[in-house]
Amino acid sequence: MGLSKKDTGFTLIELIIVLFIIAMASSLALISIGKAKEKATLKDTARRIIITLGFAREKSIMEKANYTFSIDPDSGTYWISRDSEKSSYRQYTVPKGIKINGDQISFFPMGNSSGGKVEVSDEKDRRIDIGVDPVLGKAAVI
Repeated sequence: MGLSKKDTGFTLIELIIVLFIIAMASSLALISIGKAKEKATLKDTARRIIITLGFAREKSIMEKANYTFSIDPDSGTYWISRDSEKSSYRQYTVPKGIKINGDQISFFPMGNSSGGKVEVSDEKDRRIDIGVDPVLGKAAVI
């Protein structure tokens, strides 16, 4: 029995159309991944700042000393330092494309703080505000 034209396989046009559809789907997926990564970087930076604020509060309580959280918006760095020392205890730099701004916040041995607000934003004006309660000294997204 001989092969009919229907049984010979795909035509070149059919293959080109399938490859075009796969290329379009891949490009849309890459665009979505890029946007998700930007949002994740912003959220991760805010989470790290909340953890640093909590760490400063805990160090203050454990060592019975005042600790201060400070920000330098120009260099994109933030750090904690013990008030009796002039050097920083820990210093961190935010990722590229992220801006940080806010108050200098002091933590006291009783667990309370001076209170304040820290703003984390990206180049697309997405913003996360972090507030520190003056009575409890706890940081949270507001």
